[in-house]
Amino acid sequence: MLAKSRELFAVDAAGDREAIPADLMEPVFRTVIRYSTDGHELEQLTQLYPDMPPAVQTTILLSLSATPDAALLSKSLAFVMSDVVRMFTGS
Repeated sequence: MLAKSRELFAVDAAGDREAIPADLMEPVFRTVIRYSTDGHELEQLTQLYPDMPPAVQTTILLSLSATPDAALLSKSLAFVMSDVVRMFTGS
C-alpha cells in the first residue's frame, strides 16, 4: 500500500491529475504524509493546494494532519492558518 501510494502521489504531483482516482485521493495523500520522513510530500501538497478545486483542497487539508512527526505537524498547522488557506478572515 505504501509503495503504490507513493507511486501514485509522485505521478499526481508531477502533473497527472488523473493518476489518483477521486475515491482514493484522501487515503493516498494520508498514507504518503503519514510515512513522510523529510516533509517533501507535505511541501508538494501545500504547493499544489492553491491551484486545486475546493474538494481537493479539503482533501489536502485533511491529509496534512496524518503525520505523527511533531515538526511536520507544526508546519501543517502553520500552512492551515496561513493566508493561502484562510482567505476569509471575516468582518
